[in-house]
Amino acid sequence: MTKHEILRNSLFSYPFILAYCFASLFINGAQAKEQTDKWQMDVGAGQLAIDTPWHGYDIQTMSLPYFNARKGAWRIGPKYGLVQYAFLYGAEFEATMGLSFRDETYDSSLIFSDELSDDEVFTNYKDGKGELTFRTQLQYKQLFLRLAQDISNHSEGLTLLARYHLPIYGKGLGLQLSADLGLYWQDEKYTQYLYGISKKNIAPEYGRYAYQTRSAINPFTALNLAYIFNEHWSIQATYRIETLDSTIKKSPLVGDSVKQQLAVFVNYRFEK
Repeated sequence: MTKHEILRNSLFSYPFILAYCFASLFINGAQAKEQTDKWQMDVGAGQLAIDTPWHGYDIQTMSLPYFNARKGAWRIGPKYGLVQYAFLYGAEFEATMGLSFRDETYDSSLIFSDELSDDEVFTNYKDGKGELTFRTQLQYKQLFLRLAQDISNHSEGLTLLARYHLPIYGKGLGLQLSADLGLYWQDEKYTQYLYGISKKNIAPEYGRYAYQTRSAINPFTALNLAYIFNEHWSIQATYRIETLDSTIKKSPLVGDSVKQQLAVFVNYRFEK
């Protein structure tokens, strides 16, 4: 077994080790969340604007409906990836595992648009595909960790997102303001899958020279604004900016140093 494989296996087992450490510290003192036989559901729709870092790629806007649901230990919907199961949870701590879909490629299936870049660097370029991932999440108070590993044999990449949620103003009904501060780590296999250039994609005549990436750490910040009308209705808006690691910015495919996203949604919550 190589050093890289040992490191990957260690990182992959990290959420489970940490989960049980937290459990031993907090589960006895935490009051268990009430079990419910009812589904807690969120339905809504809104507008999403995404500014990707690809050369010559315009800001993409789209209207999206969504649906999230949870019952007991089960969570379903895009908020939770695809499906998640909470194998440990208390009043301030939760650990889940499940499946998710990940696609940050140039022609991402998660961006519903046929308007791709006109830059010559993408002439005859063959990008990757979206991938099914095994995802583990840990949350303790305002701290959130998410580990995702490709299981569809595409990138074989591993990513880790760490985020701290900071409430700023408001609680309960009315106006609420908060911020998220975090880091998004991507291993070398994943960054190479997205931003590297090799084999048949090498085309110097279009500016696509061979390029090998390293693992990357992207810091990000998000500002969240919400207005809670009552127990059912709310409006939520989020602006997120992510600064790219130098190994990504140096890719011939990339023309910007940041990724940005703005989302505004109307949400309706109910139980059934």
